[in-house]
Amino acid sequence: CGDHLIAHGQLKDLIRRIQTFGIHLVKLDIRQESTRHEEVMDAITSHLGLGQYSTWPESTRVQWLTNELLNKRPLIGGGEFNCSANVREVLDTFKVIAEVGHLPF
Repeated sequence: CGDHLIAHGQLKDLIRRIQTFGIHLVKLDIRQESTRHEEVMDAITSHLGLGQYSTWPESTRVQWLTNELLNKRPLIGGGEFNCSANVREVLDTFKVIAEVGHLPF
């Protein structure tokens, strides 16, 4: 079939280019479905004893998010934060983005 041509042609060329030059010149676009983010915000606000973010009016959400973005302290802090696997995956994704910095994005 055509798989052999792809695997040993264009794909192999791409792999060689990445091994040679890296992917540092490639811009990444990271996307997730918005309900995943809302689930994370619900987990965080519940953990902080503030109720469920998803039930807040838009104006309350915007005000709270703005205040938190302006605040220098960590949102969750260094303590134990028990959450679902879905929430952990989103948080881990953002952690990697923060560690890498804005240049690849």
